[in-house]
Amino acid sequence: MSRARQSVEDRRLRLLKGACPVHGNGMSQVNVLKVDGRIVNLVECDRRACPIQGIQEHSDGKIRLLPQYAGLLEQNELLSA
Repeated sequence: MSRARQSVEDRRLRLLKGACPVHGNGMSQVNVLKVDGRIVNLVECDRRACPIQGIQEHSDGKIRLLPQYAGLLEQNELLSA
């Protein structure tokens, strides 16, 4: 069984909707953190085996992936090969 490759743009669009960029599942709050004097939510994919996490700002609601997952949203030679 072959799976279609996900484009970087598809992943970005999922994240903009508040969903995991890989699975499309919602991302739920798992903790509240203080970062640079701001209170933010730590969110993660609802899929049990998925480790993808991000920070959700209270001011704009956008989710920014943690640095170790940021590569999912960057154009990569291996992804486009």
